Amino acid sequence: SKDPTWATAYLDRAIRMVLRDRNHPSIIAWSLGNESYYGPHHAAMAAWIRHADPTRLVQYESGNPPASITDILVPMYGELTWVRNVLARPDEHRPLIMCEYAYGKGNSTGNVDEFWALVEELPRFQGGFMWDWADKPLMLNGKLIYGSVSHEGKNTERMCLNGIVAHDLTPFPGAFELKQVQAPVLVSVSNASSGTLRVRNRYLVLDTSHLSLNWEVTIDGVRHAGGTLPCPVIAAGADGDAQIPLPAIPTLPAGAEVHVLVRVVLARDTVWAAANHEISHVQAALPWKAPVLSLAQASAQSRGPAPTIACSGTQVHITGRTFDVTLDSLTGEWTSLRHAGRELLAAPLAPCFYRAPTDIDWANGANGIATTWKRCGLDALTTTVTGLQADTCGDAVRVVVSTTHRGPLADIRRESVVMIHADGVMEFDELIHADVETPSLPRIGLRCTLTSAHQHVTWFGRGPHEHYPDRLAAAAVGRYAATVAELAVDRIFPQENGARGELRWMAFRDAQGHGLRVDGAPRFWASALPWSLEELNTASHRDDLPASRATWLHLDGFLMGVGGDTGWTINVHQPYRILPGRHRWGCSLTVG
Repeated sequence: SKDPTWATAYLDRAIRMVLRDRNHPSIIAWSLGNESYYGPHHAAMAAWIRHADPTRLVQYESGNPPASITDILVPMYGELTWVRNVLARPDEHRPLIMCEYAYGKGNSTGNVDEFWALVEELPRFQGGFMWDWADKPLMLNGKLIYGSVSHEGKNTERMCLNGIVAHDLTPFPGAFELKQVQAPVLVSVSNASSGTLRVRNRYLVLDTSHLSLNWEVTIDGVRHAGGTLPCPVIAAGADGDAQIPLPAIPTLPAGAEVHVLVRVVLARDTVWAAANHEISHVQAALPWKAPVLSLAQASAQSRGPAPTIACSGTQVHITGRTFDVTLDSLTGEWTSLRHAGRELLAAPLAPCFYRAPTDIDWANGANGIATTWKRCGLDALTTTVTGLQADTCGDAVRVVVSTTHRGPLADIRRESVVMIHADGVMEFDELIHADVETPSLPRIGLRCTLTSAHQHVTWFGRGPHEHYPDRLAAAAVGRYAATVAELAVDRIFPQENGARGELRWMAFRDAQGHGLRVDGAPRFWASALPWSLEELNTASHRDDLPASRATWLHLDGFLMGVGGDTGWTINVHQPYRILPGRHRWGCSLTVG
C-alpha cells in the first residue's frame, strides 16, 4: 500500500492479536530481528514498539547496538572473556542474555558449565538460548538426509543437525548436561563430614516445597545407605541449608572410595512429570579414610612363578598359569590375548592418536582442527619398532617396546613398559613424546578389537551416559552396566562418540563371564563401540555403517574435549586440549 499509515495499523493489530492469545505470558520482549547490523530504521522501530507496548522489552542482536535500540545485550556466541569484559564496563548497565550460544552440532555441547558458572557469578548475565533444540533432517525415500542432498551450501553441511535432541525428540547426551547446569534448584555440599548441603533456589516465583532430596552413600560405587528428605522450604531466589543423616563410618576395604550423591526430585506428580523426576543432583567424595595397601603387603600376595617366554619367528609368546599373550616384534603390537584357550582379540592391541572427527572438529574447513590432523597424518601414521626387550623380572616378565609413529607433520615417540604377572595381569606404563603441528591431539591411548562375544560392559566411573572432559557436570561417579550397542550414540552423521571417563575400571564379558578387565593407574577414558574408528571416519550417514561384527575398544590416558561454543571455529577450551609434548599414562589389563 502507498498509504504510510497502513503498516503502522497492521503492526498495531498484529501486536494486539498476540497479546490476546492465551500463550501471551511467554512473550517477554519484542525483537527487531537479527544479523542485519543496525541503523536509524532499527531506532525508529524500537521507538514505535516502546510506544505501542510499554510493558515489554525491546531486543536486537546485530552490531553491538546501543541502549536506544535494545534494552538487553543479546549477543550471539559471545566468549566468556568477552562477556566478563562487557559487563565490567562502567558505561554499560543492561542485562546480557545470549540470543544464541552453545552450538549443538553433532557431538558437542562442551563448556556449558563454564557459562553457567559465570551466570551465577555475574547477576546481569542471565543465561541464553541454546542453538538448537532438535535435529531437523529431511526425509527422502525413507532416509533422513542433510547436506548437499538437501541443497545446503558448501561448509554448511549438517547445519540442520544441531539439536540437543534428535529429530524424534530422543535426548542426546548434551541435553543432560544442559538440564544439570541450567537447573532451577542447585545443591552443593558445604561440609562433607557432617552431610551439610547448601540449596540454591533459582526459581523466580516458586519456593521449594514441591521438592524432595533423595540421597545415597556409595562405597566403590555400591549403595551403602540412603533415604529421602523433604527439601527445606526456600523462597524464590534465596539460599538455605539441609542436613543429610550420614550413616556410621564402616570398616572400609583397602583403597575404597566413598561418595554421597544427592538428587533434587519432584515430591509428587505434576502435570509435566511424575514424582521422583530429577531436577538436579550433586555428588561429593566423603572423607572416610580407607586403609592403603602397602608395597610390603602387595608383594606378600604371591601371584605365583613368573610366566615363561618363548620366541617363534617375529612372535614373542608369554605364557602364565591360565593365559598366554603374543607380541609381534615387527609392529610392536599385542596380537593375541588368550585365556583358557579363548581368544579375546579380533585385532591387535596398538597405540592410537586419532579419532573420527566430530562436526565441531570438521568446522572451519581448511583451518579446522580435523584438517590439521589429516595434514599431520594422524589418521595414517607409519610405525617403526626401534627397540624391544623381554626379560624375567622377579615373579613377572618385563617387556619394553620402543616405537616411532610418523606422518608428514607428526613425529611421535613411544616407550611402553609392560609387566606381565602369572595371574594374567598386564601393567602398562606408556610414555609418549608427541611432536605434531596441531593445536591439540585427539587422544593418546591404546585400541584393539574384541571378539563379538564380549558385549556386556560394566564399569566404575562416570556415567551412565556418554560424556567428555568438557561435558562432565551431569555424569555422576558410580557402577554402571550396558551392552556395547547401548554405549554408542546414534547420530545421523557418524563421528566420535560413546566415551566414558574418570574410570577406575571397566570390564568386558561374554555370556559365560569371561573376558577382559581394565584398571586405571589411577584413571582412564574408554569407549567400546559396534564400529571401528575407520568406519566412523569414512561414513557420511549412519545408514552407511555396517552391521556390527565385533567390539572396537579405545583405552585413553588423554582424550580431547568436544567443544561447542560455536559451530565454525576451533573452540575446545585450553584445559581440555592435548598439547604436543611429553605425556605419561598407565593402566592394567587382566585377562580372564
